[in-house]
Amino acid sequence: MLLKSFEELKNILDEISIAYTEICKDWDNYAFNQIKYNQSTTNIRHFSQDIEKIQNLLFYRYFLNADKQGILLKLSLNQIIHQYRIKQLNSVFSKLFYYNIKKVNGERGTIAVNKCFNDILGLRIITDIHFDIDKLKASILEYFPHFKCIDSSKDGYKAIHIYIKQDNLHYLWELQLWHKDDVENNYKSHKKHKEEYTEWERLSKEIEEVENV
Repeated sequence: MLLKSFEELKNILDEISIAYTEICKDWDNYAFNQIKYNQSTTNIRHFSQDIEKIQNLLFYRYFLNADKQGILLKLSLNQIIHQYRIKQLNSVFSKLFYYNIKKVNGERGTIAVNKCFNDILGLRIITDIHFDIDKLKASILEYFPHFKCIDSSKDGYKAIHIYIKQDNLHYLWELQLWHKDDVENNYKSHKKHKEEYTEWERLSKEIEEVENV
């Protein structure tokens, strides 16, 4: 089904918010969740040097896969939610490698963790309407003040992303809004993006082999 109104979107965001809040609460009590850290002030360079933080992220992914499938399955049964997925391990490590060497203002690895790993769980909705980004941002802020709404259109990819957030201590979820007319090009863009990650994986292995010689 296609999303046809903001009211429908609001209802879905209410549903996602309830699931997210429940999972955050369960994650706080999860046996393998031994640390809490501010994901907004921790950059990816320092994150990658801290095995406890990396383990925490991997445990969270496992926690969603192994323990929370009931909640997520119920969420996915909403006919308007087109797709949901938990990020694959190779994508996690490719992203970690990519953002470690990506330069921002001349420095590597300065991206915050919650900007790098903001989509461990991702959902997608196909819309029948074009949302005005400014009006949508204002409405999201009104009803869901902790969520963040951005125009993520770039290089042929056209989408609005809504980040499901409680605070800076919990991993974000990502909801993508695609207009029906952009679906084909967006899938092509995603395929190209995955190919780029595959190339990063290859380069990473080559670098590791050289360093171990």
